[in-house]
Amino acid sequence: MAGRLLRAGVLLAFLALAWWMLRGLDAAHVWRTLILARPGWIVVASALNLGAVLLQAARWQALLRPLSDAVTLGSAFKSAVVGTAVSMVVPARAGELARAHWLASRTGLPRASILGTILLDYLMNAAGMMIGLALLSIFLPIPSWIRRGTTFVLLAFVVGAALVFAAHAEARPSGPSRWLPAWLVGVVARAQHGLTAARHPRALSRSLAASLAAWALEIVVIEMTFKAVGLRLPVSAAFFVLLAVNLALALPFAPPGNVGTLEVGATLALVGFGVPKEQALAFGIVYHVLQVVPIGFLGLLFSGRAGRSR
Repeated sequence: MAGRLLRAGVLLAFLALAWWMLRGLDAAHVWRTLILARPGWIVVASALNLGAVLLQAARWQALLRPLSDAVTLGSAFKSAVVGTAVSMVVPARAGELARAHWLASRTGLPRASILGTILLDYLMNAAGMMIGLALLSIFLPIPSWIRRGTTFVLLAFVVGAALVFAAHAEARPSGPSRWLPAWLVGVVARAQHGLTAARHPRALSRSLAASLAAWALEIVVIEMTFKAVGLRLPVSAAFFVLLAVNLALALPFAPPGNVGTLEVGATLALVGFGVPKEQALAFGIVYHVLQVVPIGFLGLLFSGRAGRSR
């Protein structure tokens, strides 16, 4: 019941923000900004975004390699793309199940173990964001709304990290439990096996380095998208947009393809920098499309070649 109330509260807050975003909006201005967007910058941003996805796959691969040397960067990249493409049409991040299934069918790794690495991958992604925010705060003032949102993410990161390392520190069950059926004990054991990278400093350091590189490239993608819609803003604005979008996506409300959540986060961030609401929304739409279209196309391509995958 508490979880349902939390999701209902978040949904109401999101709908209120969406109402604020659309209230008094000049749709003609938004459409004009979209029509005048520069396609050259959009193409460049789309290509760089695929590079960021490749770095994110490298971040995940570093956590998978302690489990099996059969996991290549290409297989990790294809699995991540297929999972993201599935999430565009299935809600509640169900694409992560497709991501685990895709890789399991090609490497022979247990799906539960792969899901354990995905959890660890989320933590490494958050660690990269926290380090980037800490470095930026040394040189630039951080708005209060960003600080409040970051406090929530930091708390979630600390709790998640503590649970991961506590789960990995526990002895793996060797037989059926008194309270759990044997098959569930096996699933828990395989999930713990997926956290093997937590005790490999080299794997963690490689994953963190890839995480920082991916964040840096995503900031460049946002800068290119700024240029596409005629915005001239400092690098700090790009970082805050990226952070706001990820804070919005971290909420326990995930519609298919994150439709609306990304636009709300981007609009909130840009309005704080004095950008008109219409131009901010146009940026959010362009930024969303340049991610969805290439990844959706590649996801269909990879799935089509597999043929047998459900």
